[in-house]
Amino acid sequence: MEEGYELDLTYVTERIIAVSFPQDCFEETYLRNLRDVTRMLKSKHADNYL
Repeated sequence: MEEGYELDLTYVTERIIAVSFPQDCFEETYLRNLRDVTRMLKSKHADNYL
């Protein structure tokens, strides 16, 4: 993914995004990936996301 993000993320529509995580990932990995998703959403969508 662009801008240094390495996420499995797909825009289903302009308002719906799907993100997947490996089933067998450790909690630390999951939380780090979740922080990456949050940073990406803030950088691309400012405060317009939930």
